[in-house]
Amino acid sequence: MASKIITGRRVALVLVAIAFVAVYTLRPQQIEGPSVTLVDENGQQIGPTIQIEYAVSPAERQKGLMYRKQMPENQGMLFIFPGMSVRSFWMKNTFLPLDMLFIDDQLRVVGIIENVPPQTTKGRSVGKPAKYVLEVNAGVSKKAGWREGLILTPDSPPPEPR
Repeated sequence: MASKIITGRRVALVLVAIAFVAVYTLRPQQIEGPSVTLVDENGQQIGPTIQIEYAVSPAERQKGLMYRKQMPENQGMLFIFPGMSVRSFWMKNTFLPLDMLFIDDQLRVVGIIENVPPQTTKGRSVGKPAKYVLEVNAGVSKKAGWREGLILTPDSPPPEPR
């Protein structure tokens, strides 16, 4: 009888552990840390503040937001490259539709591609040199009123690319 109680408790503990892991891994990843805003020529903030993750190494830039199933609305990833060049992004293994903001070395938005469909290998580019690319959930750019010419304003200096 005692062994059945112990076995039952072990099963219950295992089930609780599995439930905890499932809830923890399925919830949207919340980050605390760096953030950016976009401002107009008068310094007026346009749209929300975006909490960001940085992609600074070649491996981080290659992986980007691949394999993510969800992301909070005001969260994104800022890709930082060593210099200015025409950038092209694809959505292979990316499960979220995204907006992409291409940003030059003066932190000015040079182009936006909205609502890029997930899991495609077609390269997406604005055809203008960029040092940074900000990826956010599809629809955020339009809802925020973002446009070319706005200035990306980080809350602290972005790290150097590796």
